[in-house]
Amino acid sequence: MFLLGPVNFTYGYFKVEFSYQSDELKVTTGTLKLDYVDERSLIYKENFKPGDVITKTFAIENTGTLDTTYDLIWKEYNNEITNNELVIKGICDSMTTNNIMSGTCSNIEEKPVTKDNLKSKVNIASGIKHKYTIEITFKNLDEEQNYNQGKSFSGIINVKDSN
Repeated sequence: MFLLGPVNFTYGYFKVEFSYQSDELKVTTGTLKLDYVDERSLIYKENFKPGDVITKTFAIENTGTLDTTYDLIWKEYNNEITNNELVIKGICDSMTTNNIMSGTCSNIEEKPVTKDNLKSKVNIASGIKHKYTIEITFKNLDEEQNYNQGKSFSGIINVKDSN
């Protein structure tokens, strides 16, 4: 069962930098604004079976005037699959706000799904969007996995400022 509904998350603040040039004081201000766009916020799968895969896409866009750093986190998390048999990995594409490929961003290397951050301290420049395509896989060990029979997983991914 998948629940649908758009989710947009934005956070922002102002940054003031002071620099002295001779006897003049120069003040530079800017804005920091990250938009998190996710068409289906809730990831949910019940009765997971070995080999099942959930694919999800979402984007993080820096619409402010300052470069920043963010963490990908679990806003909500419930994993009944034991023995680290549920794993996550993801590809990140960096692009301009017009969806033109621009540079690189950090992929999510395959690792067990835990409550820990999915990715920490990801740099994003002003005017850049990071589009993630992730896969959550219940590993098929080609052996009896009855201890995970009928188990489920649910979660919501979000972003937070890591500055």
